[in-house]
Order: sequence, then C-alpha cells, then structure tokens
Amino acid sequence: MGEEFCEVFVSRINAKKTDAGKIDQSILDLVNKMNLMELPPEIQYPPGTILLKCNDCKQTKSLDEFYANNSANNKKKRHGKQYICIVCCNRNDATPEGRSRFRKFHLKKSYGIDHAEYERMLAAQGGMCAICKTTDPGGYGMFHIDHDHVTGEIRGLLCTYCNTGLGYFKDIPLRLRAAADYLEKHAALQSQEK
Repeated sequence: MGEEFCEVFVSRINAKKTDAGKIDQSILDLVNKMNLMELPPEIQYPPGTILLKCNDCKQTKSLDEFYANNSANNKKKRHGKQYICIVCCNRNDATPEGRSRFRKFHLKKSYGIDHAEYERMLAAQGGMCAICKTTDPGGYGMFHIDHDHVTGEIRGLLCTYCNTGLGYFKDIPLRLRAAADYLEKHAALQSQEK
C-alpha cells in the first residue's frame, strides 16, 4: 500500500530519538505524511536507514546503493541520489539495449517526448546538428536536445560540441557574437602577418 505511494521512506522509526528518549517529531511527521510501510522481513537494514525504490528494478535499497546526483534538477530531492540503483545504472551502461532503454526513459522524463518524436526532429534537421551541420553527434552517439532553460521549450538537436559550447556561453547571444568577433579579429591579424 505505501510502496506505491512513496519512493523514499525510513525503515525504522526508533532510530532518531531526542535527548528525552522520545521519537523525534520530524520522523513521525515524515512517516505520517508518506504513509510508510515496514520492510519485508528478509531485508534488514540498520535502524534509521533511509531507503529508496529503484525506478528500473523496482527494488527498495539503501541510499548508499545509488549514485549521487548533483544535477541542477536534483536540488529538489532530499536524498541527493539518482532514482536508478548502481546495479541498474551499470547494467544499462553495459549494453546497447540498456543504453537505448535508458535514453528513451530520459527523453520522456526530461523533455516529454518519445523516441519517435526525437527521430522526426532529427529528420527535419536533415540528420545533422542544427548549428554546425555535422552528421556526427559525438559523445554517446545521439544528438543532444537543446532547450530553453527558462521555458523548457525544445529548440533543436545539437552535436556534443555545439551543445557544450552553448552551455559554456550560458545561452547568451551577446557572448557568442563577441566570441565570434574575437576569433575573426585574430584570424584577420594572422592572415595579415603572413
């Protein structure tokens, strides 16, 4: 019953006690708020262990069985961990099928599109980067989805280099134009010296 309701829960309430020996009210509030349930008897974690349910294998595991997630989107999460356990992450990274499955999950979760929509966008761009027109996406072999970080609106698909470049320039057109002017100025000076 509680497993469907929440992902993070505390295995034993008696782990966090105040000086008076009473259960800390914040733990009781958390338990009541999240409708927590007891663990199956075969899984034994020390009292007070915070547990997380893996979105891939659906097993409940302790936080140390998940990689840290330091992304900007993770600041809302209290536990600071990825939602897929280390075992599943390694399995997903180890096979082409696992990487493809994770990519589909990531497209839907992060951008609200499926793989078919990604393929339509890529076809509309002629199978190339929207900026430099390369057909080599670089990185893990798929073009990055460029999006407006304020509105979340998808702008197009970029190769690894163009996506990284925009990120370093913080999507500020004035900075990008200044960088282009700088490069052109120095290219002109070098050609005059020859």
